[in-house]
Amino acid sequence: MKIRTFLLTATLLALPFAASAGDSPGADKEFLGIESCKKGKFDCEWVSPDFSFKGKTIHVERFKKVADPPKGEDYGSLKWKNCDEYMQEVFANITNERVDKWGVKFVTGGSGEYTMKGQITEFRYPKKGAAWGGWIGQAAGSGTIVWDWKIVDKSGKTVAAVHHKTLASASDTLENRVDNVHSDEMIDFVKLYAK
Repeated sequence: MKIRTFLLTATLLALPFAASAGDSPGADKEFLGIESCKKGKFDCEWVSPDFSFKGKTIHVERFKKVADPPKGEDYGSLKWKNCDEYMQEVFANITNERVDKWGVKFVTGGSGEYTMKGQITEFRYPKKGAAWGGWIGQAAGSGTIVWDWKIVDKSGKTVAAVHHKTLASASDTLENRVDNVHSDEMIDFVKLYAK
């Protein structure tokens, strides 16, 4: 009986938090330079029919921080003060290891035929006090980073665009989630569009 009461109470407490967790910014289609997108490996993605990642070198710019600065702190290396640079470098440092079989390379900065431009539209640290309920932590104690990125050609035309939200539970760090989850999603995304 006590367990049932605890679970009911925990569920009811989680409901308002779950609703607020869904209030994150959506895709900034004006920034992305697209009219529509669909859910796929990422929450919202679009790729031009004539674009392939195969054999491309993508120059990744530092992401812009358009989100409000968060309160709090996290145990990992990904923090508000460096999230713009971190999201720029995660492609070269984490993604490159697993996409070279398609001849794709992400490089930090510089210029070339293709450039990736990104923005961070929400940033929240995980709340460590919510770690007692990992499944509740996905809403109430979740750390969140929401971002948009686009790849443009030399003319400035968008050839690929992505919007995504990554959650870190109260018992994890944003760094681990971005490194692991983003990497897996990005590898699948590149593979899908490397033909």
